[in-house]
Amino acid sequence: MDRPPLFKLSAQLSNRRSPVKLRTSVPYDHTELAGLNSPIATNNRCTRASGTKWYDFVQLYDSFQFAISDRVRVALRTEGITGWDSIALDIPEAPTTYHLFFPTSKAGPILNL
Repeated sequence: MDRPPLFKLSAQLSNRRSPVKLRTSVPYDHTELAGLNSPIATNNRCTRASGTKWYDFVQLYDSFQFAISDRVRVALRTEGITGWDSIALDIPEAPTTYHLFFPTSKAGPILNL
């Protein structure tokens, strides 16, 4: 039985029109991955730095890291995809909850390629 894809992604996520980028309220080392020991874990307030469109994947303004929408987070958890965790972000102007995504280990298999 064929399963529907877990999630459909645009191949050009960064080229979408006016994507929101987030700015954290606390300084942190932008060259390292944020995680549970990051300052963002204890002070998770973010603001919109630029853009107007809220997509499922939102980049941090001055970092290579990104946040995922609650919809993506639920899909990853429901499908049992491992090797990652997230920190809920406090973004007052966001239309839904976003979570800072970070890897914790090697990911398990993803079968619906």
